[in-house]
Amino acid sequence: MMKIAFCGCSGINGPTDPEQKLMSVFENEFDGKAVEFFIGGFGFFGFIVQKCCLQYKKAHPDSRLIYAASHMDIPQKTDRSPGISVIDETVYIDESGIDDVSERIKWTVRNADLLIAYADQSYVGVSDIINYAVKINKRYIDLGSYEPKKQ
Repeated sequence: MMKIAFCGCSGINGPTDPEQKLMSVFENEFDGKAVEFFIGGFGFFGFIVQKCCLQYKKAHPDSRLIYAASHMDIPQKTDRSPGISVIDETVYIDESGIDDVSERIKWTVRNADLLIAYADQSYVGVSDIINYAVKINKRYIDLGSYEPKKQ
């Protein structure tokens, strides 16, 4: 089963529609197959990711939403709508000392087949993750406008 990691800036700048772009990626890349989504909190982009993953899962019920948590985390259990459980599984990262968001996202990138990101030139954290994916030869799709550093 294909595994997907996400990383995005907390705010959405400009006229882009990341929700429409994300659903288009899902349709074109996954071909109706079951997928495992590593989800987490990335502000507004995270909300869009959860919404799109749930929509995809509704049409493809064998798909799974996995929350990658550091040893310090308490898993998030809702999609901001009270009472709706969206997480199929919580994976606790078994790497000593990982308790920051950047390292947790890098773990998901290493363990995924594809990174889907939303970045523009101004978000350093997201651009660092895209550059990391490039460095480890991980395939990525950027829904924003970031150009990775040349390796």
